[in-house]
Amino acid sequence: MQNDFTIQLLTLLQKKKLNQKRLAALIGAKEPLVSRWINGKSKPTTKSMVAICSALGLPPDYFEDDNSMNINNSNIGNNNTINNSNNQRFELLEEKIKRLELEIELLKSKIK
Repeated sequence: MQNDFTIQLLTLLQKKKLNQKRLAALIGAKEPLVSRWINGKSKPTTKSMVAICSALGLPPDYFEDDNSMNINNSNIGNNNTINNSNNQRFELLEEKIKRLELEIELLKSKIK
C-alpha cells in the first residue's frame, strides 16, 4: 500500500537515480528492509529516516508530516533570506508535484 513516505522516497530515489539496493548500502540497512519501506509494508524508524535524509542530502526532518511544506521564516530580515525562503518553497512545491505525479502513475498502473 502506497503512503506519503513511500511516494516521497520513490520520487527521491528516481530523482537521485538510486535503487533500493544502493540506498540500503548508503544507510547501512538490509535491502529487504528498504524494500518493505518502498512497498509501503512498513515505515522506517526515526533513526533510519535521519540516515535516509543524510544519504540523500535532505534536512533530518524532511519526512515529518507535511514538513516538506513548512518553512521556518523566523529570521526574515533581508532580501537574501526572503529569496532563499521563496526558492526553498518553490523547490518543495516542485517536489510535492513530482510525488503527486508519481502517485497518479502508480494508481494508473493499478487500474490497468
